[in-house]
Amino acid sequence: MSTTKEWAESLKVETDAELRPVPNFTKLYARTAQQVAIRAVILQGITAVAYEVQVRPITEWFQSQEIWCGVTPKEREFLFSSVRTESERVQFQWQQEAQWTLLWMIGKSGLG
Repeated sequence: MSTTKEWAESLKVETDAELRPVPNFTKLYARTAQQVAIRAVILQGITAVAYEVQVRPITEWFQSQEIWCGVTPKEREFLFSSVRTESERVQFQWQQEAQWTLLWMIGKSGLG
């Protein structure tokens, strides 16, 4: 396969820019747009630290905005680690992909 889109289509994965509703699907989203947005903001902060931005202003801002409770134990461990390995930094840099997906879900990604 020459592109990801061709690969996805070969597996019968929907690739249209505008996804069609699934007939008779009535299950509600598990998260509100606000919850998704908060998670995206937290992921941005974690990713920034992975790119070696100072931790303190980010954690203080999370606390002042009352979203600190949304930071996972694994993320807290990363934030407060005195030594971050290259592997850990790369792992958390990839969280930006999750952030983009969350923003896309609520139509705020600017990706199309």
